[in-house]
Amino acid sequence: MIKNNKKIYVNGGIIIDTPFFRYNDAKCLCSTPPPEGCEQIECNSEINGQPCIIITETSAPSIFNEYYAKTFFSTRNEWAPFLRNSYDDCYAEYRQRITDITELSKIQCCQHTMQILLRQVYLGIIAAVDTFVCDTILTKIAGSKESFFTYFQEFILARCNDKESKQKLYALERMWDDNEMGNSEQNVFDNVLKESYSSISRIKTTYTKLFGISICDTNGDMNKHFRIRHVIAHRNGRKKDGGLYEFTLRDIDNLINDANGFVKQILDKIKMA
Repeated sequence: MIKNNKKIYVNGGIIIDTPFFRYNDAKCLCSTPPPEGCEQIECNSEINGQPCIIITETSAPSIFNEYYAKTFFSTRNEWAPFLRNSYDDCYAEYRQRITDITELSKIQCCQHTMQILLRQVYLGIIAAVDTFVCDTILTKIAGSKESFFTYFQEFILARCNDKESKQKLYALERMWDDNEMGNSEQNVFDNVLKESYSSISRIKTTYTKLFGISICDTNGDMNKHFRIRHVIAHRNGRKKDGGLYEFTLRDIDNLINDANGFVKQILDKIKMA
């Protein structure tokens, strides 16, 4: 089932109408014969009388192939970030989000309003960590079929009943083995995007199963921050005793230091794996 870098020859044109489709290589061959070893796809649509396939978010072949068009190739979309970002890109975007978020703490206002702002800053910093984790997962599974299938098995099929599991596996097999158009791969990316990673146990499990690395939470600091984040996000910061979480700028600096150390640990271990 997992055969990398298949060469697909479309007996007509290719139109890509989505930023969520990537290809290892794509060429318009015109009168040039298809490369040796190509598997052929027949056109299922046409544009201006020209036969073609139209690739959309909900109807696409696999992103892990090379594509060759007999007549024309057209796209006006740049690949979505998760299809082109490196792990260093994920880290750079995390650092920029932290910089942007902390600008809020510099606003001059009364103490009451400042506490509201600092709770939002706290949420934003944790969201930046959450987003970094999500981005690295997307980069990993978009980078190879093996990683994609590992995620598919461990985090999608494992949560389905037998009937659902067989249906999802069959749909992906048809895409990978028979070059069928569909949304099986996009559904997996959507699953990654909708998950919350503000959980130490989920983060550890994901990185162990997908990357083969062990993530540490020194002194349980990030777990504590995640618990506080949940109270702010779901209870407006109101604690069990009825009081509100209140923060100083030093508290925010400590959170940033813990978050930065946690994220850098993940990045370093990913790059060493």
